[in-house]
Amino acid sequence: MKKSIILLLFFTGCHTLYVKNSVKDTLVLSTSSDPKSFNPVIAKETSTTNITQFIFEGLTAIDGVTLEVKPALAKRWEVDSTGKVWRFFLRDDVKWNDGQDFTADDVVFTYNNLIYNPDIPTSSRDVLSIDGRPFKVRKIDRYTVEFILPEKFAPFLQL
Repeated sequence: MKKSIILLLFFTGCHTLYVKNSVKDTLVLSTSSDPKSFNPVIAKETSTTNITQFIFEGLTAIDGVTLEVKPALAKRWEVDSTGKVWRFFLRDDVKWNDGQDFTADDVVFTYNNLIYNPDIPTSSRDVLSIDGRPFKVRKIDRYTVEFILPEKFAPFLQL
């Protein structure tokens, strides 16, 4: 009887009523190896591309629940009747880590001077081209950039 009372008291104290549930705001991911770079333009292997996808934002993003394309760095976009000319209207509240504004010049530079530069080895060029033909990328104004595709390309917004 004495043992039963001791066990009952012991188990009574083993409850989670007073355990405080702490919410964490950090996501921890594991990789099979360290990334070789944090530059998405020169990323070639999975260890780098898996990391850079979480630290850089594109003009659009895919909603993880609905799988719909949603605005990211671009607040909206338009496509012409041919399906080949896309205009992106950039958000004007985005800053680089040094406080400089993110503008159409940055998008044009990224594509024309980095991704499509033949002197820079990148697998991004293959993904961001259609049959080896790059998109034409040009600035319309400070916060508007235009992409001209060599032909209609249904998954363009998902790139």
